[in-house]
Amino acid sequence: MATIDLSVNWLAHIVLAGPDDEDRLGGVLADLVPMTVARKLPAGVRRGIALHLSIDAFSDAHPTVCASNRRIVNGGVGLRPAAAAIAVDMLYDHLLARDWVIHGPPGVPLEAFVKGFYALAADHRALFPAKARLTFAAMTAQDWFGSYRFVDEIRRALERIRLRLSPRAAAVSPLASAVDVFTREPQAFAEDFARFWPDVTAHAARVRAEAKNAGQNSL
Repeated sequence: MATIDLSVNWLAHIVLAGPDDEDRLGGVLADLVPMTVARKLPAGVRRGIALHLSIDAFSDAHPTVCASNRRIVNGGVGLRPAAAAIAVDMLYDHLLARDWVIHGPPGVPLEAFVKGFYALAADHRALFPAKARLTFAAMTAQDWFGSYRFVDEIRRALERIRLRLSPRAAAVSPLASAVDVFTREPQAFAEDFARFWPDVTAHAARVRAEAKNAGQNSL
């Protein structure tokens, strides 16, 4: 899954991290701290960061994710493959949030899940460098994850991401326009996500189990 230092598909990463608090924290910190800082974090958080990176690699190579990327690239809105990948990440988080009853942890409402993570992040804010603390504060105050149910919020999030790119990249990456492609064929993207989600869920569970069985807690 594409990486950038602002909200991308963190909701998915938190879900895929499973029940372990440190794995979930690592699922977000992977995009917020450089590797030199990551190696100094607690072992469990490093394990979560390693899981995040494994999920990214699996997702980038998954044929269904690649199909969604092509939908965006071929959608006539001027997005190149790298930008389309960022947009697909956000659109998949939208579909996860929108269809939470289907794809989320059984018996846990979206609101309860995201509030639980916000509280977890607040309890461990001392672990985060200053930039990451600011991101977590904005995430909580604006309820990024809860808002992902609404496609207009995805449009706004993509515009925020665009503004964090380099000036040259931002000028040629109209990320929010990916939402126009999505709204023309929402069912196709929903079907893509429904095919992808069980595969990445199984991959994440396997990686978590292997890491814990082998005692692999470091990057």
